[in-house]
Amino acid sequence: MDTAATPPRLAFDRFVFDPADARLSGPDGPIRIGNKALGVLAALIAARGRLLTKDELFETVWDGTVVSESALTSVIKELRRALGDDRQDARFIESVYGRGYRFLPEVREAGVDSAPPPRPKAPLVDAPTLAAAPRRKWLWPVALAMLVIAIGIAAWRFVPRSTADVDLASSSVAVLPFANISGDKDEDYFAAGVTEELRTRLSRLASLQVAARASSVSVKTSGLDAQAIGKRLAVGYVIDGSVRREGNIVRVSATLVDTRTGFQRWTQSYDRKLDDVFAIQGDIAQSVASAVQGRLGKAQAAVLDASLTSVPAAFDAYAKGRALFDLSGDEATYRAALAAFDRAIELDPKYAAAYAQRSRVLVTLANQFASTDKLRGIYAESLRSAQTGVALSPDLDVAQAALGYVLVNGFLDFARAAKPYERAIHLGPNNADILIPYGLFAARTQGEQGLVSLYKAATLDPLSARPFLSLGAAFMSLHRYADAIPQFSHALKITPGLTSGHSGLGDALLMLGRPKEARAQYIAEPLDFTRLAGLAITERQLRNNTAAQAAFDELSKQGDAVAYQRAQVLAQWGNSKGALDALEAAFRVGDAGLVKMRSDPLLMPINRQPRFVALLAKIHFPS
Repeated sequence: MDTAATPPRLAFDRFVFDPADARLSGPDGPIRIGNKALGVLAALIAARGRLLTKDELFETVWDGTVVSESALTSVIKELRRALGDDRQDARFIESVYGRGYRFLPEVREAGVDSAPPPRPKAPLVDAPTLAAAPRRKWLWPVALAMLVIAIGIAAWRFVPRSTADVDLASSSVAVLPFANISGDKDEDYFAAGVTEELRTRLSRLASLQVAARASSVSVKTSGLDAQAIGKRLAVGYVIDGSVRREGNIVRVSATLVDTRTGFQRWTQSYDRKLDDVFAIQGDIAQSVASAVQGRLGKAQAAVLDASLTSVPAAFDAYAKGRALFDLSGDEATYRAALAAFDRAIELDPKYAAAYAQRSRVLVTLANQFASTDKLRGIYAESLRSAQTGVALSPDLDVAQAALGYVLVNGFLDFARAAKPYERAIHLGPNNADILIPYGLFAARTQGEQGLVSLYKAATLDPLSARPFLSLGAAFMSLHRYADAIPQFSHALKITPGLTSGHSGLGDALLMLGRPKEARAQYIAEPLDFTRLAGLAITERQLRNNTAAQAAFDELSKQGDAVAYQRAQVLAQWGNSKGALDALEAAFRVGDAGLVKMRSDPLLMPINRQPRFVALLAKIHFPS
């Protein structure tokens, strides 16, 4: 049975807008307007009451394509004619001279007389894996936002959904891991680096959906054919290939397969000197994009042809660093990754991507392994690396994302992080590694808006636990606990024993008043400090005071490194002073847990205390 929910029809004045069918109707029936007019109307309704700038409309409806302002003016005139609106005496679309437009009427679900519309629900995760999940309505503002994206791409369909009823988007590809056929396992990282560079280049095209690395790796190892992969990832095309490096010669073969027919659309082999590996990557990217989308514009071709370094040895070191970082291993593995990125920078001091990745490694080392007295120094070094990357290449998506990431997770400065994060999502609109941290950032600063990026990440990476874990965390920050449960559950189904998965599910159950079920989830959590904090809270609620105190005492042995978790426990125990003392200790050492502070449901008992409000001001959340 299809469990996908349909976005509700929306009514304003005497008109009804149906996001599912992309149709506007009036008292006399359907009103015929163009796709761009539908896209502008969807954007205006989604932002109702707020000024929507011309730049925002160009970016969402025209997908960033450069067009004249007369194109937008013409669409606004078309909408006004359809609605019977008057520019001089506007009832529907207000013009703000030189800036943009504002949608004026009240919007409600069709057939619902009262305003505003009901609190929206989350879309369901993959139907086959969560068949028992209850049927829910889509969050209608999110549905509108997704429709705005869809207008420019023609066939945007939100997944995950049942593979039995999948719609293969024509402008979508999965880059499968290129095989290392050199016969030397130590060369696997180089083939992985070539693959990731190709995927990164393609993901910079706003009009091309590119499946993320984790899901692409998963289907490659599954042994599925191209048509099955297309259904599993909801992509129209698959790129596969091989890499052989022998001395100074590199041989690359690549094939593009149409997943709807199983036939090859394009294939090419290259046999060149190692110095030409960057030209090979650019040629493959352009050939693939042209085959999928037709003739490319000069700007698109330039994006695909741009190389991040011209030094083969630097690329080699960078590829080693990426392979090590992606292992998510122990401290020694991360330090080996750091050394590889340092080597890449030594070989090419202008390698912006290497600086960006170096910054990410440093934040990981600080958050997972560093003692509290060394956090500030490591964060400062990470910030310098990120800033250098941005200075070298302001239009590099991963550099801007790295800067936003360290400003939030290292310096708790949400206000300064907003600009680089927004720039990153503009430059890399189809990069799941950017969509996920940005989505969490937006959920904690802008509310529901962050869900759109996380939904898109789940679409691009449906076989990875990470986007669903992040969606669960976002719903928790929005205090939508019932909606968080299927996301955490799905993440754990993909990756049993996933760090923070059981504790996230425990938090949701706890806030829904189900402490016994929450305790079972906390017991299963592999991360000790979240497990102990959860047990200290649930055991107290279940009147097992001795067990609660034992869990808290065990947690406290880790000192100020777990000050934030101590604050959560004490807040839930009703010890406001102790909780606030612990939060202030967490701030002194730069505890990254404070990124959740403003919306953390476990801190609700103290979030109106003057000391809490004063501390929150120091974290520089945007208003």
